[in-house]
Amino acid sequence: MFPGGIHVVQAGGQHASAVQGPLAKFGLAMLVLGLTLWLGMGSEQGWLSDSGWRRVWRMTGLVAMGMSVYIAVLWLLGFRLKDFSRREA
Repeated sequence: MFPGGIHVVQAGGQHASAVQGPLAKFGLAMLVLGLTLWLGMGSEQGWLSDSGWRRVWRMTGLVAMGMSVYIAVLWLLGFRLKDFSRREA
């Protein structure tokens, strides 16, 4: 993986970043997170008819799935833990 994130190879063998800048990368990760949660939540009727503990477990699963997808997308886009450390000049 290249340091700048996801790259595509252009004609002539040159590499170019497919997603530019950290805000675009965070935006893409949030979009994928939102779609994952929306698709993973199931029907409203299921939430309304389930018992309390079943809803707790479903919500726990959704949160875990959302966190996993968000972190995975950021990793695929080139973010690493060291990128989040504050560097003093």
